[in-house]
Amino acid sequence: MVKTISKNPSLTGYKFMLKGFKQFMKNQLTIATLNENARIAINHNISVKIDELIKAIDDVDLNTNNRLIHTITAVRKNGRHTRTPGYFFNFIKANEYVCNNIKDLWEGDYEYIVIEAAPEGLYAIDGRKEYWYFYDEDSHVYRACDKPEKFNNKICWGIG
Repeated sequence: MVKTISKNPSLTGYKFMLKGFKQFMKNQLTIATLNENARIAINHNISVKIDELIKAIDDVDLNTNNRLIHTITAVRKNGRHTRTPGYFFNFIKANEYVCNNIKDLWEGDYEYIVIEAAPEGLYAIDGRKEYWYFYDEDSHVYRACDKPEKFNNKICWGIG
């Protein structure tokens, strides 16, 4: 993870390059002499790692070069009761805590988790991103999902 960035970062270029590399590797695997299951597994692993790198680049606000804060907010089904047990400066770490239900974020009642990436400042709405998850009761972990429609009119879960 990059801790400091020069004043005119070309991180958008890096993201573009990583996406191109992901497609290149997918094409290479298509012509490789592997069985289909191995090809699918390798392609998935490459895709996951490249997506993690892209999200790590997203840990920086390109307008200010400041690191983003990633709040983790647990949300009950009705959305009326929430709690924000913590935050991370790194999306990958926040995502790991949520997806693996580390520290029992579910607590038997929180159907959704939202990770919000926000730049520093008051009413930091510009540049804010949301990543939503729902609790899978069969596997006892959170899985990525789209933002539930019933919450479309609400933002800034973590900092209010």
